[in-house]
Amino acid sequence: MNGGSNRNDLQEDGGHYGSVSTFVESRNDAWIMRDTRNRFFHSISYQNQSSIFGIALVLSFVLISIILISSSTLSESSKIQHQPLERPIETMETSNRTVINATNPLVVVHGRARNTTDGYRFDWAATTFQFTVINTTLVEILLDGGKSTYSVTVFDQDGTEVQKSMFRTDNDKLSVYKLIENLIRSKPYTIQLMRLLEPSYIQVFDVGLGPATFAKILLDKEFSGALVKVNQNKEEANFYGVKKLQVVGDSYAVGVCSLGLPQWTVEDVKENIFTASNVEYGWPYLFAKDVHLELDLVASSSRGIVIDQFHSGSETMIKMLERTVLADGLEEFNKWNYTASQKADLVLIVLGSNDFSVRPYVSTPAFLAAYQEFLEKVISLNSLQSRSSRVVSICGGGNPADSERPCNYVKYVAKQLNTTYIHLNSDLITFPANEGCLQHYNTLGQKIFASAIKESLSDLFRDKKI
Repeated sequence: MNGGSNRNDLQEDGGHYGSVSTFVESRNDAWIMRDTRNRFFHSISYQNQSSIFGIALVLSFVLISIILISSSTLSESSKIQHQPLERPIETMETSNRTVINATNPLVVVHGRARNTTDGYRFDWAATTFQFTVINTTLVEILLDGGKSTYSVTVFDQDGTEVQKSMFRTDNDKLSVYKLIENLIRSKPYTIQLMRLLEPSYIQVFDVGLGPATFAKILLDKEFSGALVKVNQNKEEANFYGVKKLQVVGDSYAVGVCSLGLPQWTVEDVKENIFTASNVEYGWPYLFAKDVHLELDLVASSSRGIVIDQFHSGSETMIKMLERTVLADGLEEFNKWNYTASQKADLVLIVLGSNDFSVRPYVSTPAFLAAYQEFLEKVISLNSLQSRSSRVVSICGGGNPADSERPCNYVKYVAKQLNTTYIHLNSDLITFPANEGCLQHYNTLGQKIFASAIKESLSDLFRDKKI
């Protein structure tokens, strides 16, 4: 989908777009919506039309007005594009709604979700649901959000983004959330719902985030609201022949602390985790969006290859590769089905720093053996035995210091298995300029990291080394 102008007021009124809700703030736990309106100059008058001076004056005034209006419009658009968190309207009233199961075949899933009798169960960050509606003025969903935060992006039939918003689910039960209203009912709109936070933060970051269930889609019954096939642009999804990307990583990959500040303590992070972390600012999402790839993000904070950052005995990423829902354990029913449509064309791995973050570090023999087992499993699950170069281990970047420690070991194993290794320059990420909270990348650092990976991969593809 292409980015474009943002319009909240979509009433069918001859093409006029009026009031635009642009700002939400929290005050004493009450969420207040403020409406701002574009102001236009309505009339221009002058008395002596034959006067050259008068005409010139009027033309100058018109030009200034146009500039002011354009500036105002761009400002409003920018605000809408990045709305703060908004508590959605919650209601269980569905008597005047057409109710559609979320597992309807016309709902497209990107990422991992398990199809159950109750709906789609999921918890990995960046899991995305996309569906196209018609004959409805509003879209609501029945969702148990696992207390996570979600983004909602709405596109028109041309693929132009018309609204971007966010909301947080602060309970762990099924509730109705209004995603958008005031649609032009005769036109199709594509809705994209994405989970922004991972299922839980190990130990110090555990704030109750859990698995979610997307159960129903609710549309106008009065106008026979319905789903239609998602209009996907096949030509967009092509980066040197790659269409599906799998990224395996840790907290950097899910955008932890990307909106935080370097001086924040652990308690500050815990208090602000819902606004300081966002997978849309993580490098995997930025890269996948830039080159139009479908993303399967398998990433969780503090995870390593042999041990986790806190030596707590928590599961490592090698056990998570086959997990559909992270919270549901390793039961057979929860194994991710690596069918032909789910296998990745390209796998990017950025792991190992947590194994060398807190002393005592993992032993060299243990790390080498575990990383080899890990790469072999990635190759096998994605059936990339004949294209092992499509499994890419990435290391380095300079900051934080533990990002450099595993690089020699990662490189050695990657070369032994004929996979690809990319080492990022040690001066790529600089602190505090690119630092969010707790020595994680801020939004600029994430963009730099994503750009460096794109450049390195493009060079490898052009040289036919992948």
